Amino acid sequence: MRNRWLAVVLAVASLAFFGYWSVFFAAWAGFTVAPPGWGRAIESIPGLLASVICGLIAIAAFRWILRWPVRSWWLLLAAPWPMWQFFAAAFA
Repeated sequence: MRNRWLAVVLAVASLAFFGYWSVFFAAWAGFTVAPPGWGRAIESIPGLLASVICGLIAIAAFRWILRWPVRSWWLLLAAPWPMWQFFAAAFA
């Protein structure tokens, strides 16, 4: 029982850590000197890719630590915020 609680705490900690960085990179990608439009959206791609990668790590690590199947539709949750930021920059 004690190991299960430790696994849950570690899983939540990894989810919080990588989830924070996922949101940080997505928000950071919006700060650029390029004028609004496709130029800004294209410039923000590296930060948005970092956001997606951190989101994938957060969800995959959480599921792996708890010994749940890593491949699942939950991994799709890493994409909406970076996609929103990309289209917000492109159509601003």
